Amino acid sequence: MLSKILALGNRVELIGVKNQLMSAVDEELENSRKIYYSQIYDIIDESKLRIAMPIEGGKVIPLSINSRYDACFFTSSGLYQCRVVVVERYKEDNIYVLVVEIVTELQKYQRRQFYRLGCTMDIKYCTLEKEEVEEYFTYKFKEEFAHKLKLTEAIVLDISGGGMRFISDMKHQKESDVYILLDISYEGDERVYGILGKIIYMERVKNRPGLYEYRVEYQGIEGSVRENIIRFIFEEERKQRKKAKSIEDE
Repeated sequence: MLSKILALGNRVELIGVKNQLMSAVDEELENSRKIYYSQIYDIIDESKLRIAMPIEGGKVIPLSINSRYDACFFTSSGLYQCRVVVVERYKEDNIYVLVVEIVTELQKYQRRQFYRLGCTMDIKYCTLEKEEVEEYFTYKFKEEFAHKLKLTEAIVLDISGGGMRFISDMKHQKESDVYILLDISYEGDERVYGILGKIIYMERVKNRPGLYEYRVEYQGIEGSVRENIIRFIFEEERKQRKKAKSIEDE
């Protein structure tokens, strides 16, 4: 059953489970519910998995033996969740590994969320009027729509298969439609996509006068484009892990 749902390479989110014996101070700190990111290395049997030890800021995070986490698995058939406990940890072939045991039933998770990669990359974008949004959908190749627009530069802070977060020196209103020209490289190829999005969040950047932070959700994105963005994200995340491991080994 487990091997029919999960697969090697599936992304995993681990969220710490509250300890019933926590003090009031510990409980307050726990409210942030720290999230760790990992991936499946091996399916041992119907209740145990080998997963990568989380890496944060270039450092391996050695999660404690017997610690419990709510796990969310990103699979080809959707999101699944269960509770796991760390039963073993070790280093194998220069890879830091956790063995986790699944202690609750694996269930379909209805949350609509994609793995979000923290990164720094340049994009070009502009806001659109309603008529321009309608015109956007008349273009077969959406990136060609950029030729008639006056684009401005922005810096992406994180990106997922569902949207992105970026900063800009231009001020826009929440719910504004935006066109984003995204240039990414993966598997040795450079690909350019013209994507329609909507601003779902904005605020001034603290201690940075004149800069604004935006969260954008993709609108009407083609499935193949979303899949390629996700592939790019996974490849970049692997590069980050490889770099972090090299730093750890030095």
